[in-house]
Amino acid sequence: MVVTDSDPQDIHDTKQYLHEYFEMKDLGSLRFFLDIEVNYQYASLFISQIKYASDLLIRAGVIDNKTADIPLELNLKLRPIDGKILTDSSRYRQLVDSFNSLTIIWSDISHAVHVISQFIAESRSVHYASILQILRYIKGTLYCGLLFFSFDLTLCAYSNADWTGDVTHHRSTIGYCIFFRHSPIA
Repeated sequence: MVVTDSDPQDIHDTKQYLHEYFEMKDLGSLRFFLDIEVNYQYASLFISQIKYASDLLIRAGVIDNKTADIPLELNLKLRPIDGKILTDSSRYRQLVDSFNSLTIIWSDISHAVHVISQFIAESRSVHYASILQILRYIKGTLYCGLLFFSFDLTLCAYSNADWTGDVTHHRSTIGYCIFFRHSPIA
């Protein structure tokens, strides 16, 4: 359980109250929670998923030095009939599931994960190539994370849409990005 508040006395009081009803152990300041690493610095908080992403790269067998600048090729239009059907799509499903956890920190892969997740039922070679592109992007941005400062409480949102960008179903795609304190949160 994570207990947080801007007032240290409130944190202490909450811990005392919980300790009266539950057997608890105080592990101190938060350092690691749900595959998210937390680092405190003066007037800032840095969160990342370096260990989780590193383990994912090892599991996926991405050990070469290739990296990618973007998570998905620009203007890439994947279709369910392109490429050869994968004989074992379980690895594809596992990687897509792992990517969902990474979108907490790497919100810039959200669209790419959305695109490749459409082909879980019948994955093909070109879809797997897109997974490799995402993995190489993660490898190139492995030490990136979100930095939150204790000042500047601005909230800013952007949105965009394309008109029938989905070549399979001729549907539009809508995207948005919300920043809090200059860091993407959604």
